[in-house]
Amino acid sequence: MAGNLALLGFFKYFVFTTENLNRLLDLFGAGALPVLEITLPVGISFYTFQTMSYTIDIYRGHAAPARSFSDFSCFVSLFPQLVAGPILRATTFLPQLDQPVRITWPNFVSGAQLFIGGVIQKSLFADHLSVFVDQVYRSPELYSPGTL
Repeated sequence: MAGNLALLGFFKYFVFTTENLNRLLDLFGAGALPVLEITLPVGISFYTFQTMSYTIDIYRGHAAPARSFSDFSCFVSLFPQLVAGPILRATTFLPQLDQPVRITWPNFVSGAQLFIGGVIQKSLFADHLSVFVDQVYRSPELYSPGTL
């Protein structure tokens, strides 16, 4: 867990800390430290806290370890759930991987209806409304709060 936090701290704060130390050293006339140009990995905070929640659940005995590395990877990389809410607990997700997947005709039809409905909503409504929304996003200061 300390390794996870160390990586997160390094990627998020190394450049910030080095630049501020260089300003401080400059005040005293000392030489500057080299600043590495580090690109922040996409989703590093999400992945860090997701793996930490897994480790904590295993340590406390709330969850059994994943059966395979692919199950663990699937749990950690379930990025779409990020928009749905807080960090997903291993106790909630991992047992679902053990259940067999059965594709039934009613489930297939229901999924197809949802998909087709979404495509229709996008093409009939969202694409046409985007013309107006784009104008507001380009210059929101031109509109009153009520209009917005």
